[in-house]
Amino acid sequence: MKKYFCIVLLILSSLSCFAQDSSNYYVTKGNYIFAYTESDLDKATRICTQKDTAALQQMIDQQRIFIVKQGLRVYVVKKKFSTVLVRFQGMTLELWTVNEAIQ
Repeated sequence: MKKYFCIVLLILSSLSCFAQDSSNYYVTKGNYIFAYTESDLDKATRICTQKDTAALQQMIDQQRIFIVKQGLRVYVVKKKFSTVLVRFQGMTLELWTVNEAIQ
């Protein structure tokens, strides 16, 4: 009996990791920068404050940063003081962005 209880408990606990609670996800806001690395995000933020659109476009062309549309579901992987690493729903892709880019 104890063996069956442990097996049932193991099955239930493994299934619970797949059940996504709606409170676990965030939604992206529009016109924010996302990057593969935190250093690229920092560089793009500096370039934005310097209003150097040519340099920013170069980073976009090199696919080092992305402007993500509004309304995409993401899950927080890692959170720092002003930046956050998110994973997009249904994907394994993880990108860095500023905390204000998600709600």
